[in-house]
Amino acid sequence: MSPLDRSWKAAFQFKPGQDTVAITKVSDIDLTKAFLIEDRDLEYSIRVHLVPPLLDEPTFLAAWMIEKGCIQQVDALLASLSNETVE
Repeated sequence: MSPLDRSWKAAFQFKPGQDTVAITKVSDIDLTKAFLIEDRDLEYSIRVHLVPPLLDEPTFLAAWMIEKGCIQQVDALLASLSNETVE
C-alpha cells in the first residue's frame, strides 16, 4: 500500500481465511485519502473517506455515501437496515 505520490510504501499480508488485518497508522486521513494497493502483479486505486461524526442518521449517511460514490457500501447499509426492520 502506498499513497498516490508513492512517497512511502507499507506491506501487509492476509493469511488464508483472514478477512481483516490490523495495521499501524501509516498516514493521516483528512476527510479523503487515495491509496494504491498492490496484489501480486495487479495495482488497485482505493479512496478512503472519513465519515463526518454528525452523520449518525442512516438515511443521511446513505445520501452522503452516494455523493462520495460508495454505491456498494450504500447497498450493504440499506440491506442491513432492511434486515433490522424484518427481525
